[in-house]
Amino acid sequence: DDAPAIGSPNALVTIVKATWHLPRGSDELELARPQRGIRPIDVPWGLPGESTPMLPEDFCVYKPGTDVVVAARAFPPGGRPAEQWDVSVRVGPIGRVLRVFGLRVWQKAGQGISAPRPIPELELRYEHAWGGMQVDDQGRVAEEGRNPMGRGVALELATLTHQPAPQIDDPFDLIRSAETAHVPVGVAPIPRNWQPRRNRKPLCPS
Repeated sequence: DDAPAIGSPNALVTIVKATWHLPRGSDELELARPQRGIRPIDVPWGLPGESTPMLPEDFCVYKPGTDVVVAARAFPPGGRPAEQWDVSVRVGPIGRVLRVFGLRVWQKAGQGISAPRPIPELELRYEHAWGGMQVDDQGRVAEEGRNPMGRGVALELATLTHQPAPQIDDPFDLIRSAETAHVPVGVAPIPRNWQPRRNRKPLCPS
């Protein structure tokens, strides 16, 4: 009860980090060599500001729980290019199943999606999921706040014709058209300026 509050000049905040490796064919973790250092900022998949985070920053004053994020590529079973397949991740009671598709495009005005083409792998990043944002010259905005860098949201659905459609989807609620809103799915970090983090009181420094 006498400990100094976080943020006071007498408080000491310590970050402890360890990196573990799961060898192929094993169910026991090993301490990784070398160890990964503490990340002061998010690490993006591509260019900063133009791609979503692959790994989140480590610095945080207070966290009420544990983050479970996955930075990975999905490979089809058998190691051969496939049109679609399911991938899953589970840590204790927390789990997620995703359906991965090969390249496919929106049909006329987003009323449907073409058949997927076979692909050898896909990065599990939010750019491949439902979402998007458009702003026109009149200041009109169409945005999916939960994933403004995704595919499917547009001011005019006609502009989606032959444009890339989502390649990561919920196998229990598959996207059929762009005429209705969908839930973006993924396992990567959620940026602080996306929903639902956008409306929450910040616990970490900007």
